[in-house]
Amino acid sequence: MVYKVLLTLFIALSTTVVIAKEKPNILWIMTDDERLDAISAYGAPWAQTPVVDKLAKNGVRFQNAIATTPVCMPVRMSMLTGRYGHNTGMMSNRGRLKVDFAPLTLPFQKAGYQVANFGKLHGNMKSAFPIRGTRPSYGGPASSPTQLKAPFDPKKFNVINLPDFVIVSGTYPLPQEQTEAGITTQQVLKFIDTELRAPFFLRVSYIAPHSPVLAPKPYDTLIEPQTIKLHLPTEAELASKPHWEQNRLRSWIGSHGKLTEPQIRQSWTSYYGLAAFVDKEMGRVITALDKKGLLANTIIVFISDQSVEMGEHGFYMKRNFYEDTVKIPFIISWRENIPSGLVIDEQVEIIDLLPTLLDMVGFDVPENIDGKSAWPLIQGKTDKFREYTFSEINHLKSQYNHLKIDSGRRVMVRTNEWKLIFWIDRTEPDGALYHLVRDPKERHNLFGDSHYADIRNKLMQRAFAWDKAVMESKALALGE
Repeated sequence: MVYKVLLTLFIALSTTVVIAKEKPNILWIMTDDERLDAISAYGAPWAQTPVVDKLAKNGVRFQNAIATTPVCMPVRMSMLTGRYGHNTGMMSNRGRLKVDFAPLTLPFQKAGYQVANFGKLHGNMKSAFPIRGTRPSYGGPASSPTQLKAPFDPKKFNVINLPDFVIVSGTYPLPQEQTEAGITTQQVLKFIDTELRAPFFLRVSYIAPHSPVLAPKPYDTLIEPQTIKLHLPTEAELASKPHWEQNRLRSWIGSHGKLTEPQIRQSWTSYYGLAAFVDKEMGRVITALDKKGLLANTIIVFISDQSVEMGEHGFYMKRNFYEDTVKIPFIISWRENIPSGLVIDEQVEIIDLLPTLLDMVGFDVPENIDGKSAWPLIQGKTDKFREYTFSEINHLKSQYNHLKIDSGRRVMVRTNEWKLIFWIDRTEPDGALYHLVRDPKERHNLFGDSHYADIRNKLMQRAFAWDKAVMESKALALGE
């Protein structure tokens, strides 16, 4: 009898090992609005993110990962479908899918993976995650002081906000476990302890450090403002920017003239402190999986959806195409399967995430999508990936009426050397051109400089070819 029990146990354990080897687990940790310089592995000495730093040390760090839309809902939908916003139909938070695209998590579901999401979904197709945690209903403040969900004295907690708009700094009024990140982590830990089974595809989607940028104690004072080195613009720099950016975008979500320099610097303390707190919460999830013995064959992904400006170029928040906004942290770790400390400078896009995971697991990558697998790049089988990357937003579809005036569809086309920003659907010559090597902070707009007309026109043509519908409409207009 004992022999039969031991034999059965041996077969069960052997089967589990075989399945694990054939089907690695996936832990996808996602943050919201997290900048590269919120992570010390990306070179920021003030950042305190030991958990993410360890993932980078043990895996691959992408230096030039690009968000295909600089706002939450459309970029998350692009990520799940592997398609650009102009192909999904979503280029703003008010957009709608053209068709009911199958999410790229579906192959994992069909293969028997336990597919789950905890935390923020924000309009994502529900079919992407059969198991979903509830969005935390915390008692703290919403994005702006006029939307408080509980009694809350802004002065008591040193709150700073853009006038009548988002909270950009302050102390969270409740304990760590009552933050949205804390509640999300608790839901995940309970799931791991009671329901998780291998193989699993588990996404943990934190909303922080998205506004309201309120860090719980002691993270609200963890990082000294004077240690943070960000560039605040001069009047001359601001005057060189595109007219629409100056007159519409900056007047709506601008910091210039609305926040004092001490307020902006204090907001940095809250933001990077909140990022440090979320890093700690990630560590709790990874530790729980480790205690279950599940990390040996688990691919861990860390990524954000897009980032934000924090006073640079006169802005606060996103909906622009500066490097601080469109470049996102993207790290993949997989024990003994990815060289430790690998750094890739080739451009990748956020839509490449799920195709890469499909390829790593051994599933076919759909041919009818825009995203592609970076697994060959990670393995060193190629050293070329994307010469051009793109980002887009349609302000005419914005939920904010102020941004619809004199507006349209704004597009960015980027190489590792150049970046062009322009209206792809308008003839008005109001754009920006930056040399990213000589001018990495994007202070000098070369759009109107005749010396760079050939470069500007070449990048425009690349954008037209990228959006086939635009290319076809222009060809018709020219009678071609």
